[in-house]
Amino acid sequence: MSQPHYDRQRLLEIMRHEGRKMLAADIMDRYGVPEGFRRPFRQWLKELQGMGLLSKSGQHYLLRSRPQMRGKLQVSTRGFAFVDDNAGKSAFLAPGSFKGLLDGDLVDVAIVRGKKGFEGLDPQLVERGRKKLIGRLRESHRGYILEPEDRRLEMLVTVEVGDEVPADGSLVRVEILDFDLNESVGRYGNPPLRTRLHEVLSGWPRQQLEILRILDEQGVDERWYDAPCPVPAQAEDGGIHRVDLTGLPFVTIDPPDA
Repeated sequence: MSQPHYDRQRLLEIMRHEGRKMLAADIMDRYGVPEGFRRPFRQWLKELQGMGLLSKSGQHYLLRSRPQMRGKLQVSTRGFAFVDDNAGKSAFLAPGSFKGLLDGDLVDVAIVRGKKGFEGLDPQLVERGRKKLIGRLRESHRGYILEPEDRRLEMLVTVEVGDEVPADGSLVRVEILDFDLNESVGRYGNPPLRTRLHEVLSGWPRQQLEILRILDEQGVDERWYDAPCPVPAQAEDGGIHRVDLTGLPFVTIDPPDA
C-alpha cells in the first residue's frame, strides 16, 4: 500500500473551525480518512506534533498557537507564494495552501521554521489587494468566464454580465465579488472567483490600458485614476507662487515607514 498524501492546510482548517481539542478518531472522521489509512494518519499527526503545529493533552490534539505575521501575498506563476512584511521577513506558502486569496492581498499567517526558512500556515484575509481584473471574456458551458491577463491569476473566474453581452473574446474589466467556497476546481482545488462585468476595454489606447493594468494590479483607488496634478503658478513678480498642499492626499511610491 502506497503512502497517502495528506493536506496539512486542510487539517489546520478543520481544527481551527472546530475550535476545540479533538481525539485522533474525531479528526480522522472529519478529514474522511478510510479505515485502511488510519495508522499512517496517526503517524502523520505525531509528526505534526513534533513540528510544533499540534500539541497533545492526554488523548486529545489541539492546535498550537504560533507566531503571526502580516504581509502582502506575492504569488508565483509556478503555484507557490510568499508573504512579505515590511521588516524584511518572508514566509513560504505551498501551492494549494492559500485558497480564496489573490496575489496582492494583505493576509495574516501563522509561521513555523521549515528546512529552508519560514513557512506560512493558515493564511487569513485582512484586506483584498485588487478590486478589478482585466482579461478576455469567454463563453463556456457554465456561462461567461474571464481569461485573466495576469498569469498569477490562473483560476476559474466567472463573470456576471448584464443585458448587453460583449462579443466573445472582448477585452474587459471586471469587478471582484468573492470566491465561491462551496466549489473546488483545478489542480490545487481553488474555489471559483465570482466577478461582475464593469466595462469593455476593446478600442482603448494602448498607453491608457497599460496605466489601467498597473493601477488595478496595485489596488490603487479609482479616485486617483484621473486625479489632477497641481502645478505651482508663476507669480507676477516672476517668482513662484507657492501653494500649501500639505493637507492634500497624494500617491507615492515610498513605503509606509518612509
